[in-house]
Amino acid sequence: MKLYEEQRLEEVSGLEQDMAMGMDVNGRAIKKEEILPRLSEILESGSILEADRMRLVMIFVITQEGVTDDDVSTLIKAAKFSKEAQAVKSIGNLKHLGVQYKSVPEKPSGMLTSAINKFPFIKGSAELMSGVLQVGKSNVQKVR
Repeated sequence: MKLYEEQRLEEVSGLEQDMAMGMDVNGRAIKKEEILPRLSEILESGSILEADRMRLVMIFVITQEGVTDDDVSTLIKAAKFSKEAQAVKSIGNLKHLGVQYKSVPEKPSGMLTSAINKFPFIKGSAELMSGVLQVGKSNVQKVR
């Protein structure tokens, strides 16, 4: 029980659960902006094992949308890994598993892009319409 309390395992497991589920115990959606300060505080405490700190950072990167390079750098510094270069490489290797994070926040380039970002099901329709309009141009006919 002593290690459980010293290593703040209840807080760690609760944070892991919140990140994995995207909501708190009450079913309320949790955003990255709410998780980042909690995670940083736990990482900075120094009471968490290095393997647990690495797992927490990786879970954050995998589960949170819109993670930036700055977010990752902040967490790596907060975690104070003994081999920081190796930690950076390990987290970077998540990209080989299809995990992506943004290097700079993206801005929508127009109304259609904004709609596609908010409603992904529109993407197929937009591509279809784009193809119809291109075919229409090549046949010198406009589809209405």
